[in-house]
Amino acid sequence: MRVVMSVDIEGASGVVSSREMGYPRGPVDDPRALPEYQDARRWITSDVNAAIEGAARAGQASVISHVIDWPRITEVRVNGMPVSEAHLTIGLPEHFHIPCVLVTGDNVICAEISEWLQGGIETAVVKRSFSRYSARCIVLEKTRALIQEAAYRATERIRGFEQEHFRRPLLLEVGFTDRQVARYVSWMPQVEYDGDRVVSYEAEDFLSLHKTLFAMQALAHLD
Repeated sequence: MRVVMSVDIEGASGVVSSREMGYPRGPVDDPRALPEYQDARRWITSDVNAAIEGAARAGQASVISHVIDWPRITEVRVNGMPVSEAHLTIGLPEHFHIPCVLVTGDNVICAEISEWLQGGIETAVVKRSFSRYSARCIVLEKTRALIQEAAYRATERIRGFEQEHFRRPLLLEVGFTDRQVARYVSWMPQVEYDGDRVVSYEAEDFLSLHKTLFAMQALAHLD
């Protein structure tokens, strides 16, 4: 059995601020620079190792909430449903017939994904969100155990997970904070524009949707 992991630092144990995500950008390899980020790199490595150990084992009030490119992108919807990066991360591997069986992060994202999938996923809550930049973090030793146990449960029931949660055709809608940015993005082939701040694109499959969304993000930085 092969297990694929997608890792995003804002969901890691202990991470609650942009400093721990590496902002403002600095020389990552300099141990004296961005000390909070250096700590967070160790924390997320520990989270990943805990998930690995659990899966190889025998037998938006959300913190740092954003979608792809905050603050330029205000909202992303697929078939009318507002989606987070977690939804997108689930949809892409499903295109390749890889079911998503575990999500870890704060209580908000875990509850949101669990409700969407009607409990058809394992979750591990590593912190409880108070606001965009504050959370009550569970001590690292406990979160590692939680992730390891959840990964074990997930791999035990992996064959029972549904493998497609976004039904085709797929309508992607992206809202931008800047009207001119939305207008630039609308020049992409087959992209529609509402005349204000929202563009839309009908995709044949989730891979096309994913590529188009990230192309839109890249264009948003060319103004």
